[in-house]
Amino acid sequence: MEYVKLAQHNSRSLKRTAESGTIITWPNSRALPKILVLDIIPCDADTHVSNEFLSPTSRRYPMTGHAYPDPFGARKTIQSKMGDVTLFRLGKLIESGVGNVENLPFSIKILLENALRHAGDGIVHEDDVKRLANWNAAKPADDELPFTPARVVLQDFTGVPAVVDLAAMRSAMVRLGGDPKKINPLVPVDLVIDHSVQVDVFGSQQALALNEDIEFARNRERYEFLRWGQQAFDGFRVVPPATGIVHQVNLEYLAKVVMLRKIGDTTFAIPDTLVGTDSHTTMINGLGVLGWGVGGIEAEA
Repeated sequence: MEYVKLAQHNSRSLKRTAESGTIITWPNSRALPKILVLDIIPCDADTHVSNEFLSPTSRRYPMTGHAYPDPFGARKTIQSKMGDVTLFRLGKLIESGVGNVENLPFSIKILLENALRHAGDGIVHEDDVKRLANWNAAKPADDELPFTPARVVLQDFTGVPAVVDLAAMRSAMVRLGGDPKKINPLVPVDLVIDHSVQVDVFGSQQALALNEDIEFARNRERYEFLRWGQQAFDGFRVVPPATGIVHQVNLEYLAKVVMLRKIGDTTFAIPDTLVGTDSHTTMINGLGVLGWGVGGIEAEA
């Protein structure tokens, strides 16, 4: 039998048989508005509604990227439990006389590895690496340094405009006669839906599940758009509603500390770094993951 899947609470699904387009009301829930049945889907008690609406978050990042030129000869392949991995040695800068990086702060070393790995790609130059390798805390240089984060974290309030921009660029590519599939994020992106929650029902054991139902009904158009984005763009994942706040998900699930990127036949191990569209993204620094957060209007800009 097909049911309309409304919610799940304490691993128990709340289901009602219904016709698409009908109205469902819940008994003994005065605070609960009427719910329009949006769709009829086959489901069982072990399937979460968000996994029916949005694709599961287990989809992996595509392990692809551009080759690293390596003008300093810092690449080294080591053996690990996951097979051979290649990394960029900061020690090579000491051996080459570029700078004594041993005493640099941890955060500066992460930035230096990032510059060293991307050096020679047309954006990061060898002089950028040399300046950062000789960073002086007492007299820091007033220079801009290029930085490519390993990933980006968005939440739905500030992240949707970014996805809209990508969709607009794909439309422009079609109008120009090009391949829209060439428009993708340059680095992996995770969007956590957590800023759309509202409290409509309270004082009930079913409050969490019912609030989730209303959230899906209220934000259907936005959520359908995000689902399309996850299916259309490479390297873009959506974490469904009612999973947790973006920072909790970032700390407990998304953070890898060390990330693997496969380019051709080579697997690179790189530090996990990120930029997030929320001012509290810096909580990730507690795991040794270098992250910056930009919130509110600045993130949308």
